[in-house]
Amino acid sequence: MREHIESLPNAVMMIAENGDIIAANSLMQGLLGYSSEELLSKKADDLAPEELQDDYAAWRVRFFEESEEEELSRVSHVQDTRARTKDGSEIALDISLKHFNSDETGPCLIASFREAASKQDNAASVENEHHDPLKEIADQARFMDSVKLAVANAQAEGRFVAVLTIDTGQHRKIIDTLGRDAGDDYLREMVTRISRISRKQDTMARLAGDEFAVLIQSLTDPDVANKLAVRIQSFLSAPIYIGEHSFAPRPDIGVSVFPTDAPDAATLLRNADLAVHDAKKASNGGISFFSEEMGERAKQRLTLESDLRSAIFKDEFVVHFQPFFKLDSGDLFGVESFLRWQHPKLGTIELRDFMHIAEETGMAAPLGETALWLTFEAIRKWKAMGHWPLRVVHSLSPQQLARSDSLLRQLRGLLLDSKIDPQHVQFAIHETDMPITDDQVTVLLEISELGFRVCVDEFGIGASALTYLFDMPVHTIKFAPGLLAESIDDEHNQSVLAATAQMAHNLNIEVIGGDIESDAHLEAAKKIGCDAG
Repeated sequence: MREHIESLPNAVMMIAENGDIIAANSLMQGLLGYSSEELLSKKADDLAPEELQDDYAAWRVRFFEESEEEELSRVSHVQDTRARTKDGSEIALDISLKHFNSDETGPCLIASFREAASKQDNAASVENEHHDPLKEIADQARFMDSVKLAVANAQAEGRFVAVLTIDTGQHRKIIDTLGRDAGDDYLREMVTRISRISRKQDTMARLAGDEFAVLIQSLTDPDVANKLAVRIQSFLSAPIYIGEHSFAPRPDIGVSVFPTDAPDAATLLRNADLAVHDAKKASNGGISFFSEEMGERAKQRLTLESDLRSAIFKDEFVVHFQPFFKLDSGDLFGVESFLRWQHPKLGTIELRDFMHIAEETGMAAPLGETALWLTFEAIRKWKAMGHWPLRVVHSLSPQQLARSDSLLRQLRGLLLDSKIDPQHVQFAIHETDMPITDDQVTVLLEISELGFRVCVDEFGIGASALTYLFDMPVHTIKFAPGLLAESIDDEHNQSVLAATAQMAHNLNIEVIGGDIESDAHLEAAKKIGCDAG
């Protein structure tokens, strides 16, 4: 466990029931200015300013007492308190506390420390008054003028012009998690990277949000644009570090070439935009070159967008359920719900094929409410037929978490109407939607307090996956698709997953194996220590 906390992106220490500090990672040492040996010789209460030492001790005692009475996976948060560094100065901190128990440590708590959110917000607001990190690159209007001029020159010279539209993919998540100042840092790094890889004669612009464009003019060989797109995609995909946080950009790039793909500047830019939307359909970022089929798909998209707005009122949505089983006995463990659209002309459409339209048109939240209602309606029917209790897993979108009042109101109403034990319903959040905001963590805490369970799906993709186990009320993790398959012939990967599963079990967290599709996958899941799959 001591090795695990060293890899976490926050300052973390482990505290015994008597208050002794039994482990601290290097970030904790750097935060307070103490060496590891100095921290291990202290009690946690000693780190508080003198006037708060009694409060620190009371929090610790109360937390251990409550952990004996309540579920061990609960997380407690202490907002905007203070700690004293080695040089005597004080720093404002937010603290997350979680119970932990293992043969190595015995009963203890894990404390995760972060700079107080109020301090971060104040610093960001002051800095934003002084600079605009993107003021030197062209906006959309200036870029269009450049494209028109390049197309006119290319017509006269018999050459090619290409436009690359680039969506970097993480800007909104960073703003929601760390604030606009961090979002500006991210965009500034994107601009720097694109500038380094582009040619001197190329023109770069910011079109909107984290969407950029590069104009490549006076080409004798259009394949130059393709090669440059590959280089930019690779260069932008390297991790970005903002403070203690690591982000992995998933850039999508659309490429359109004049005169091959478009007869004029406006069409050239529009077709590059169509191509980047096509690239977004790949889960981990990609490059898409415009084709005539994209124009047809754009027309189909307009049709789907129009039909989607009325589909909810026409009751065209249903939920399908996929079972998962206990690995030790093979007994049914539960089911996971999936929303499907029964289109009157196109047949059954899976969520991944229309969710991006819903997100871009503001329909994601209403769809989430519909899916939640349909899932509980199925539970109500199963209960009436005597097929209850049964674990049901239902995914929540970031849009639903953002509309916390509406979500919690709906959950309370559904719970009252169905009269079920909420412990049999588990709400999944996907690691690909993380990091999530402090407000969303608060929503998850309230969901947990209603009696529902919380699951982190696709666990193991992000660089900061482990920190979610300490900062959120997590009851279950489900390993990301592909991790089990990768571990079959890789002892190192298998050891990492097994250690993660053991740590989760020590935190009283269930472990689910994702994508068990063969006997080899099943055996790998059992070796790792998965409970179900």
